[in-house]
Amino acid sequence: FSQLFPILSTGRDLTRKAYLIPGIVTVSFVVLMFVSIGRPEFFNMLLSAYIAGIAYYLVYQLCGKQKPWWLLLSTGLTTVLLLISPVLTLFLWFFRGVLPGGIPETNSAGFLTTLMQMFFGAGLMEELLKAIPVLLAYGLGRRLRSPYREQVGVWEPLDGILLGTASAVGFTLLETLGQYV
Repeated sequence: FSQLFPILSTGRDLTRKAYLIPGIVTVSFVVLMFVSIGRPEFFNMLLSAYIAGIAYYLVYQLCGKQKPWWLLLSTGLTTVLLLISPVLTLFLWFFRGVLPGGIPETNSAGFLTTLMQMFFGAGLMEELLKAIPVLLAYGLGRRLRSPYREQVGVWEPLDGILLGTASAVGFTLLETLGQYV
């Protein structure tokens, strides 16, 4: 009976359900989206935060590895800080000025030329920007003592996936939401 109607089960059983926290978060965001009627900027921020949070939660659950919440949050914030700092100007100069990653001024560029320009000017530059916080965590983890070294550092691919995804969430929320939406 408790499997069919989880609300009617005892409180102890309900807290063990894997869908309780995502359900509460989803209901909260739906209510907040109704509150945001008439304010499209607030609605867009809510919707993007919800989608990014749920996507990250899925990756976190699939990895099955524990990382401190403050490390994941600081990884995303470090990416945001890199994007609003002068470091971005340096990256733009190098990848679009020195390397062949300049944005074509006309649509007459051929497919291979455009592909190469986008590879260097957008793809490679963005992925390196997202990798910097992961590399910082790796360096910091090598300098710390146990047990902090295992919590902060990058010691296996799952650590890199969790930190890289947190960095990508920060990048996506600032760059995509700020520039395109």
